[in-house]
Amino acid sequence: MLSVTFDEPTTRQLEGLARSRSMDAATLAQEAIRSHLRTIRRAAMDREADAFVRLHPHLLATIPGEFAAVFQCELVDHDADQLELLSRVEKTYNGMPVLIREVTSVAEPIITVFSTRIDIENG
Repeated sequence: MLSVTFDEPTTRQLEGLARSRSMDAATLAQEAIRSHLRTIRRAAMDREADAFVRLHPHLLATIPGEFAAVFQCELVDHDADQLELLSRVEKTYNGMPVLIREVTSVAEPIITVFSTRIDIENG
C-alpha cells in the first residue's frame, strides 16, 4: 500500500469535490489517479504505434510474419509465436505499455466495425 500526501490547495479541492459528490476524498483521489494513469498508458501506446509505423519498413525486411514488441519506441523483442512473445514481454516489462503487433505488408491495419444499431428520429 502506498500513502500519498497532497499540498493544502489540492487537499481542499479534493475534499470539496468529494463532498459535492457525496463520496470519500480517498475514493475520489484513487479514481482520479486511475483515470490519469489510463490516460498516460493510452498516450504511451499511441507513441509505440507511431514507432511501429516508423520501424515498419525495417521490420518487414527483417522479420516478416513475426510479432514485434515495441517499447519506448524501439523494437525490444520478436517471435513467430505471439503467446511466447507475450509471455516474455510480461516477465520483462511487468505491466508497462508494450505494443505487440504482427509484421504484415500493411503497417497500420484497417479495422472495420459493423453495427446493427439503427437510430430513428421520432418527430
